[in-house]
Amino acid sequence: MMTTLGSEEKKFLGVAVAAIPRVTEIIAAYPAEYRSGALETAERCYMEAAREFGCTEVTALTRVSEVMGNLRTQVAAVAAWQAASGQLA
Repeated sequence: MMTTLGSEEKKFLGVAVAAIPRVTEIIAAYPAEYRSGALETAERCYMEAAREFGCTEVTALTRVSEVMGNLRTQVAAVAAWQAASGQLA
């Protein structure tokens, strides 16, 4: 079943998804032992942003979870590339 996104969700997702490449770049630049903490900080910031865009708590949790899944995948891919190419942070 498809659900229709509210305008708050659309605005938040647009901004959040657009930020993923830059946030990935920043987090991947951290040494591996600090990336987990950086991802936690990003998640808190995304939650705060979702609330500021007017998303309900349930919607914010759902959408931030989706965004964070994408972000974690991107960070892991960049980290793997860095390791394979000898460009460790």
